[in-house]
Amino acid sequence: LVAVMLDGLLLGVVGFLLGVFLRDQLVRLGDWGRLVGFVIAVGYYGAANSQDFGGQTVGKALTGIRVVGVDGLPISVPRSVARAAVLWTPFFLNGSAVGGWLTIPLLPSLLSELVVGGTFSVVYLFLFNGPTRQSVHDLLVGSVVVEGRGEIPALFPPKSVHLVVMGVFVLVSACAPLVFSIDTSSVQTVFATADAVAVESGARARNVVNGSTRRLKSSGETSTTTFLQLEIRLPSREIDLDDLGNQVVEVVLSSFPEAETKDLIILKFSYGYDIGIWSMWIREQKAFTPANWRERIGEAR
Repeated sequence: LVAVMLDGLLLGVVGFLLGVFLRDQLVRLGDWGRLVGFVIAVGYYGAANSQDFGGQTVGKALTGIRVVGVDGLPISVPRSVARAAVLWTPFFLNGSAVGGWLTIPLLPSLLSELVVGGTFSVVYLFLFNGPTRQSVHDLLVGSVVVEGRGEIPALFPPKSVHLVVMGVFVLVSACAPLVFSIDTSSVQTVFATADAVAVESGARARNVVNGSTRRLKSSGETSTTTFLQLEIRLPSREIDLDDLGNQVVEVVLSSFPEAETKDLIILKFSYGYDIGIWSMWIREQKAFTPANWRERIGEAR
């Protein structure tokens, strides 16, 4: 874990420097910016943990551990890259916006399986697959992490109970979006409508949430607040948020009658980037009742 933290710090510095010199380009990439971080991370771990660098990243070198094959020899670059890709794919997929992809068949299940099931499997085996702590990425490419130049501990396949636990969890994570699926057609209408307006200013709609929150009052009663929340990704800080907000909400109110029944319509504006190894965000929120929004729209005309 210490080695991972040290390597993460190093990659964070790389990501920060990229942001300093290529901020505008990273902002324009939007969610695809995480692919940049993924390539950097996989390239770094893939090269450093291979035979070309003695199986050691900077973090592993400082903590005295290294990656080797089950034969005790450093692994090749392709095997090391595959190992890194398996390890980091769930992390870099986590938090990715699905936006307009919600209606693609089985996509939510696939993402849940990769992100939730994949992350659980990696962490579970690391914690309980003793004494080697070989996790999914090690088992798939035939590698193991050892201390210094020490001997490889006796290797055994994961116990059946571990495989059963992982299999059940992966299956549950894949089925959960199907079992608890909701009708997203109305949300998709809002998303498409808001995105069409935002695009005219170079912005993009990222996510839509049609939900509610509950709050327990001091009297013991529970109050519920319903809301429609839209996240808008901005390409520049120079955009007039009041004007853009009014335009988005106006078309949403006209195309999605249910919005009129909400307690709040919330717009979350964000400018920045997230490349996985580093992120920078400037955020601003505007939340008003539908009636207040109509007043603002009328006053702006």
